[in-house]
Amino acid sequence: MHPLMYTCIHTYIHTYIHSFIHSYIHSFIHVYFASLFTSLTLFYLLSALFRTLCLLNLVALFLYLCLLNPFIHFLTCLLLCYSDIFGFLSHFTVYMLN
Repeated sequence: MHPLMYTCIHTYIHTYIHSFIHSYIHSFIHVYFASLFTSLTLFYLLSALFRTLCLLNLVALFLYLCLLNPFIHFLTCLLLCYSDIFGFLSHFTVYMLN
């Protein structure tokens, strides 16, 4: 398999599984359980940033698959990293509010 094709497939699978499933399904579950708390401003802010970064990651992935630009591939990895950070912070906020 050509390395570029392998990179495209790897990036697509990793981004789809990590960003889409973890962002939308997982965060909606946390929003449901977090509704038990009273002060959720920080949680909702971090969750919104988390979902926005994952959505931007999917847009960057689409651009990468269209343009096959290595910089855009780097951007998708960077967005994945930041979405993980905000995902962790949103989880941490829930535990602190509990």
